[in-house]
Amino acid sequence: MLSVEDLKRYVKASDKDEEFVRSCLDAATDMISSHIGTASVPEEVRDQAILQTAANLFLRRTGRRDVTGFTTPDAMPLAQRPALDPLTPARPLLKPYLGVGIA
Repeated sequence: MLSVEDLKRYVKASDKDEEFVRSCLDAATDMISSHIGTASVPEEVRDQAILQTAANLFLRRTGRRDVTGFTTPDAMPLAQRPALDPLTPARPLLKPYLGVGIA
């Protein structure tokens, strides 16, 4: 089971971001649980999927900085924007455990 401290270390968040980190972790846990449904996924893979999704949600906040310009030193743009779909980094991790989707 992932903790807020695990996510804070992963995204290099400060203590002042703890409330936002917690909300990202809670949202990611709900999204991954919903995506997995009743499938059997190893805990390590599930935790990694939650971590990747939560990090994506967290980094969206800093991803908006690329519209501010280069005049503010602490507002430098990210080299890569977070995925629009928060589950993008988790889908390949979970795919082997979820089976074939039926349309």
